[in-house]
Amino acid sequence: MGNHSLSKATRACGLAAALFLLIPFGHPSTALAKGRQEAISWEHSGTVPMTTHKTFFSAAIGTNASYLVYLPPSYKEADKARYPLLFFYHGGNGSPMAGDGFVAKLDDAIRRNLCPEVICVLPNGLAASWYVDSLSTKQPVETVIVKDLYDEVNSRYKTLGTRETTGIVGFSMGGNGALHHALEHRDKYGLVWGISGAVQDRTFFMNTLDKGRYFTSLYGGDEAYLKAHHPPSIVEAHHEAIKAAGIKIQLTVGDDDTGRGGNIYQAYLNFSALLKKYDIPHTFYVAPGVGHSYNGVINTLGDKVWKFLKDAWGEASRKSGAMATSSSAVR
Repeated sequence: MGNHSLSKATRACGLAAALFLLIPFGHPSTALAKGRQEAISWEHSGTVPMTTHKTFFSAAIGTNASYLVYLPPSYKEADKARYPLLFFYHGGNGSPMAGDGFVAKLDDAIRRNLCPEVICVLPNGLAASWYVDSLSTKQPVETVIVKDLYDEVNSRYKTLGTRETTGIVGFSMGGNGALHHALEHRDKYGLVWGISGAVQDRTFFMNTLDKGRYFTSLYGGDEAYLKAHHPPSIVEAHHEAIKAAGIKIQLTVGDDDTGRGGNIYQAYLNFSALLKKYDIPHTFYVAPGVGHSYNGVINTLGDKVWKFLKDAWGEASRKSGAMATSSSAVR
């Protein structure tokens, strides 16, 4: 009886481990089947506190796509003010609503004058897009966000509208996407913050992640296409241009982020070493005892993570009249 029970338990654990490796990086509690159903939906439903749900027409897909937007405390009152623009990219099997914790922490940092006032946009990155224009499934997520949504937000809201005051923060799959987009589209973004981003080497994406399914469905089984959208490979190929562009880079990760089929902590150590190799300035913080959680990383590292945004955008915000005052910062 005991051996039989142990055998059943062992098989169950093995099955759970196998499924765990199949789930895209982001929200491990979300069922894989649910994530794949949601992957075809360009419009998500719902909102989170302090955000508004919006849709816009995307020429890239010929239909509407959705996003959430957070507007800073002084936005309605300061008619002439302009604001830096920050995108938040959610992780795998997520949606814009997965940014609820980040929006809450951002708003708190703004109200405590740790961070300049910013407009924060949370795109719909689909469940397992890896923020690329997929070759096989014909889902042009990168174009929808980098071109269509970028133009939509800058035309609809009071942004400063410069690359220097436009940035991306992303978690997990979204951290990969944030680094990829900022490092590739250097004419549009001047800042990137990757939180626990999946930046493992190319063989991980080709062979390990979902046993190569995403390599086939998203990258068409083409290593050259993967290489063109893979943050470490982009640095290798374009390090001189990245350095010349002066992109502000911050990396944050937990030192216990070693599971999920790929050691993200080690990948971040490797990625930081690559940036150092090419003398590309960046900030790198490690959160002790934290696994794969952006809330855990930010909570553990504390206020210092916001200094990155204040140093980058504080002066531009002050000159534009967007910096929160003591009156506008009151809840």
